Amino acid sequence: DDTPSGEAMESFLAIFARMDNRMRSQRTIAAEITMTKEGYWCRPAPTGFINARLQIGMTCDSKAILRPILKPNPDKKQWELLCYGLRKQMTGLYKITEVAKELAAKGLVSREGNRLSPQTWTKICRNPVYGGLLCEQWTDYRLIPAKFDGAISAEEWHELQRVLNGGKKAVKLPRQRLNPAFPL
Repeated sequence: DDTPSGEAMESFLAIFARMDNRMRSQRTIAAEITMTKEGYWCRPAPTGFINARLQIGMTCDSKAILRPILKPNPDKKQWELLCYGLRKQMTGLYKITEVAKELAAKGLVSREGNRLSPQTWTKICRNPVYGGLLCEQWTDYRLIPAKFDGAISAEEWHELQRVLNGGKKAVKLPRQRLNPAFPL
């Protein structure tokens, strides 16, 4: 309608639609903040995991109450490579680049399906979700236990951080006078 009253009504409806969208957005964010503080996962799944739902109860009308969590990648090879790599990195005997290169050669890929790079491997090693912990702005940057298991335990993740921070140096093997790899 091209009349002034039609334009006014259109503007009025647009204002209410915008307000309704903002209210829905605020409710969604508030629910995600609450669930994250309780240890649930409200984001796309990181490398090695898939998004899943955990049933925590039933409503009075017999509908399941579900909360978002992470589960291991159904591709067992990917999950096993991830766990292996994190534990190998935790020994402190290998550089990030060495472990990343080995895992890429064995077939570990990022969540987008790309070849694993040392930068991606560093992010994985530093991410507390792999230790079954959450830490982000919605948790006030405090580590809280997640409602799902990580690829390694929380204690192992803390040890990995200590190693990555230089707390555990690689053991140097003694030099051999006669090295079989270099006969001359």
